[in-house]
Amino acid sequence: VDQPYFTPVQVNSAAGFRQIDLKSLLTTSRAPNALRVQGMLVLKDMPGRITGRLLRDSLGDSYEDLRLLAYGILDQKEKEITRDIDRVLQLLERAKESRRYRLARRLAELYWELSYQDLVRGDILTLTLERASFYADMGLMESPEDAGLWLLRGRIKMSQDNLGEAQESLIFARRLGLSPAQVNPWLAEIALQRRQLPMVRLLMEQIPDGSQFTALNKSVEYWRGYGAAQSG
Repeated sequence: VDQPYFTPVQVNSAAGFRQIDLKSLLTTSRAPNALRVQGMLVLKDMPGRITGRLLRDSLGDSYEDLRLLAYGILDQKEKEITRDIDRVLQLLERAKESRRYRLARRLAELYWELSYQDLVRGDILTLTLERASFYADMGLMESPEDAGLWLLRGRIKMSQDNLGEAQESLIFARRLGLSPAQVNPWLAEIALQRRQLPMVRLLMEQIPDGSQFTALNKSVEYWRGYGAAQSG
């Protein structure tokens, strides 16, 4: 499949950094360094799940001030989540049984965010995913009907390259009521890794039209087209 071509959107010159291609600005050496630093400051207030990879890439930039700023932003985001983890761990130690489920669920989410936002790597990432999986399992022991937590567990297992358990967790999430739009893309990703292309098509075709996720709509359209081409 050919790489998609990025088409810039015409914006008002006063619209600000949030509406331009920050990635191009921060990765080019042709832009003035002062402007690139301003662009980096915009990332500080954006969700880490969107900016994590770009911040990581900026750690190798040739301009020292940009490198230091990227490191500082990453460090701040990691410390914020780590503080929340420490706080919830303390609550869990003295929590009554009725509260353990919600606290375990929150810990699974927080550990997952460290991975999802690309804030940890290497051995720390491995340990983080293990802790996320541990607390997801703890939460599910208390509340096995939590479809959202089964979905989270599935995504954690995918990140650990445990496709078998990931698939089982995602199937549980579907059985417990989550929609195809929420679960099938992840099941399709597992099928794609296994080169089960007919299964990918089947899973994507089950996603209803008008999904709120624009990128997902494009994927559904592609796999429907793929199915039509195979049939033809």
